[in-house]
Formats: sequence, C-alpha cells, structure tokens
Amino acid sequence: MWTRLQMAGSVWLSVISVGEKDRLSHQDRLL
Repeated sequence: MWTRLQMAGSVWLSVISVGEKDRLSHQDRLL
C-alpha cells in the first residue's frame, strides 16, 4: 500500500512538472 502511494506521488509529480513546462512554453510563445 505504501509503495503504491509512493508510485502515485511520483507519477503526480512528473505530470505536474510536464504541465508546468507546457504552461511556460505557451507563455513564451505568447510573449
């Protein structure tokens, strides 16, 4: 159960980091 939570947390972090990169790239294009 704990390992499953760790896996979910790592996946969420990767998804959030990718989303931030996409958002920043979009902002750069707008500028």
